Amino acid sequence: MHNELFEDFDCSKCRNCCKVYHGSFPIEDIERATEKLDISKEKLISFYLKKEEITGIYETKHMPCDFFEENGECKLGDCRPDSCKNYPYTNQPERLFSLYSVLEAVEVCPVAFEIYERLKAEYGFRSKS
Repeated sequence: MHNELFEDFDCSKCRNCCKVYHGSFPIEDIERATEKLDISKEKLISFYLKKEEITGIYETKHMPCDFFEENGECKLGDCRPDSCKNYPYTNQPERLFSLYSVLEAVEVCPVAFEIYERLKAEYGFRSKS
């Protein structure tokens, strides 16, 4: 379902994920972003990123994301982090074992919502009245 639904969906018309989440930036993604934006690593980190105390992973500072453009595109283009490229992870079965992550994605992403609705119909889920 993921491939079928995303084939015709233009994420740039939505980008709810860019509006409500902090993108995570592994070191290798930071390097690519500095090249794309033609700025130093130090400047990228100080302007756009914060380091999570517990995980040590860099995340974007603001919501909506500082790299989000009004037309729905990302300033980083193909250099955006894999966590952004792969959202809502509905093509990654190992991510779907967490019910919480599935419900969180359904709340944000219209395609994840449609996948969820189709699965409910397929498996005969009915809410109690």
